[in-house]
Amino acid sequence: MGQYIDRLYEAQADEAAFQQLDKMITEKVNKCLNDYRETLPALDFEKVRDAAFSAAAVSKRAAFEIGFMTAVRLILECRDR
Repeated sequence: MGQYIDRLYEAQADEAAFQQLDKMITEKVNKCLNDYRETLPALDFEKVRDAAFSAAAVSKRAAFEIGFMTAVRLILECRDR
């Protein structure tokens, strides 16, 4: 991600929409992993949970970048018409 998009992403990370998304992700990850909490040793469960949250964070950041770039392309296309 470019520096500008990185700064924009970080600035948006504290906004209400991102906080709602983080809450939804946490609930979904916890729900998906709930069955494993009882069957895996605690350390293994923590590793799996951390990996799931890491994957979610990468996905959220990539989705932000894709959405931002799509919006910029749309604005440029509309401007040129």
